[in-house]
Amino acid sequence: MIKLLVGIRIKLILSSMFGKKKTSGIALSIFGLIGYCFFVNMFAAPIVFGTMLALKGSSYEWIPISLVMGTAMFLCFIGSVFTAQQQIYESKDNQMLLSMPIKPGQILLSRIFAIAIFNMIYALPFFTGSAIGYCIYSVSMGPIQLIPLLILLISYVSMIVFITMLTSLLAWGVSIIMSKITNKTLISTVLYMVFFAIYFYAIFNLDNLGEAIEKNADKLSSGIMTFARPIYYMGASVVEQNILFVAAFLVSLLIPAFLMYIVIKKSFFKILLHENKSKNKMLKHSDKDFNSHSAFIALLQKEIARFLRTPMYFLSYGTSIFFVAMMLAYLFIKKDKFEDVVELLSIYGVSSTKALPAIFSMLLYQFVSSGAVLTSASINMEGKNIWIIKSLPIKTIDIMLAKGLVPVIILLPIFEVESLLLIFLFK
Repeated sequence: MIKLLVGIRIKLILSSMFGKKKTSGIALSIFGLIGYCFFVNMFAAPIVFGTMLALKGSSYEWIPISLVMGTAMFLCFIGSVFTAQQQIYESKDNQMLLSMPIKPGQILLSRIFAIAIFNMIYALPFFTGSAIGYCIYSVSMGPIQLIPLLILLISYVSMIVFITMLTSLLAWGVSIIMSKITNKTLISTVLYMVFFAIYFYAIFNLDNLGEAIEKNADKLSSGIMTFARPIYYMGASVVEQNILFVAAFLVSLLIPAFLMYIVIKKSFFKILLHENKSKNKMLKHSDKDFNSHSAFIALLQKEIARFLRTPMYFLSYGTSIFFVAMMLAYLFIKKDKFEDVVELLSIYGVSSTKALPAIFSMLLYQFVSSGAVLTSASINMEGKNIWIIKSLPIKTIDIMLAKGLVPVIILLPIFEVESLLLIFLFK
């Protein structure tokens, strides 16, 4: 039963990502996954190899493996919290499955397995990067040994189990908080953006990790030994091939993971019951008069609300606003040192500060363009529900106009202000 439920869950996730015609979407995702693995391996492998070579003969050789795999744990934690919340507690088929002769524990376990599979994909390039880096380092020492790689593989799987349970537990807490908040979609969007920003900040600063390890090996060692000793056991077990360290690492991760599963399992049914009661309360209405609007205004309000309250929709297209704001903030900080910006852009052939106004004007235009396509995204999101609007006495032109005005009303004023700031910045 669990195998069947896991298969259904993965198919539903893929269907939500690619729709019914999944071939091109899956092919594109596989290409993106290969690129992601290549990108992370390009940083992880040299960090492990180069830093271990620099720390050769010292008692800190384990630090590179510990930090690279620890980074994978952190990114899995950041990247899967909201996925766990949506797939475990807010899945649309929860009520249907609970009405069937299926134990709640089996439902929960199937959701956790599905999340674990995606976490394994997130962390895979960190594991392969660490393995490749260690193999290159081992070649410089002698023949490659398989036992350290086996220990690294066991650590990788154990790490995924622990992180999946930890994110599921945090998602449990988020669900409890969200169930008591009226405008939870907007709040979840803001939280999602915070996690999203942290995730990409960590990814794009991997190249600084090796240098930081070499300069601060003693401080990092004492910090890890004090606050994250399991990470030390993981790295040291690979380098020293110490079975006791392997056992200590497995115990420190798997026992808490099992306890977290017990807590979530006992609370799973209560959370779903509470969610159902919250939804029923929202359906109640009073006898107060409601403001009435024309069909067109109602459609426009619906489209704006959808953009602001759908986390993935907002993140996919609304972030262009924040990227431009971050770009402007960076330029204002560097306004007296534009030579530093030119040096940063020199790899693209920029050699003079005179080119900066044109470059950033074009970047602003690109972000405006990427934000404006939320109209076509809105049309696509209607999907099979388009018949509901089509069945109402509303003109098709009004439906399309409401969708077309969303970027004008939401994005255009913000981009106008950002354009004025850009003009002021470059005088």
